[in-house]
Formats: sequence, structure tokens, C-alpha cells
Amino acid sequence: LKKSDERESFRYLSNQPVEALQGIGPKHAEELKSLNLKTVQQLADYKFFHLARAMTVLSTVEEEGGRLDNTLMNINKGLDKASEKKALKELIHQPVHILQGISPQAGETLASLGVKTVEDLANFKFCQWAESIVVAAKFEEEV
Repeated sequence: LKKSDERESFRYLSNQPVEALQGIGPKHAEELKSLNLKTVQQLADYKFFHLARAMTVLSTVEEEGGRLDNTLMNINKGLDKASEKKALKELIHQPVHILQGISPQAGETLASLGVKTVEDLANFKFCQWAESIVVAAKFEEEV
């Protein structure tokens, strides 16, 4: 957090601009705004972060051979067609644009933030910090 926000409540921080997170300056803030991520709450709720994290976590327990052909369990609504049959262990090393809804331009914007692969997005520290702040706010007592 920025020094000026260190005494604020988690609830307050959740509604602040992304610049409240240390390391997000004007340049990164503009890049995030182009993805419609303007507040800490929006960054915490970024659906592509959640999908990327689910894929990355599940890839650690995926059995050898990847996804079964006739399984009902899938994430096809979140992937481009060409990626639907691939194993999670392979998918997490692919560029973020394999996630359905991330345009090439959004992929370039994410790359400028250091997020090039699905796994990078799952580990994007600013989304992780924002999510932690929003979750902590749910358990915060009002003073």
C-alpha cells in the first residue's frame, strides 16, 4: 500500500483506485484502466485472473494425459476453440490471449505489465493483493 493509505480500513481500500497499491503508478494505472480495472475491487474481481488461477492450481493435480475426451468437466467457455482439448499443464504456459475474451490488444497491455502467460496472470501480484484486501474487508470489524 501507499504510505498515505496504511492506516485505512480494508473496506475503504477496496473502493480506492488501483494506484493505492504500491507499485502501481500512473503508467500502470492507465494500462489497467484500459482493461476496465480502475479500483482495487475491480482488480480483485478480474474474471481472467480467477480463471487463470483456477487453471494453475488444478494443473498441479491433473493426471498424466490431461483431459479425458468424454469428460463433462471442462472450462471450454473460458478458452479459445483451439485450446479446448489441451491439458491444463500445457495451457498455463500459453499466452493469455487463449482465454476467451482477452483481445490481442488486452494481451499486449497485460504483457506490458509483465503478464505474458496464463500462469503469469494467476500469479499477478496486484490481483493477489487486491483480492486479499477485499477478502480481509469481509472479516473486518467496524471501529
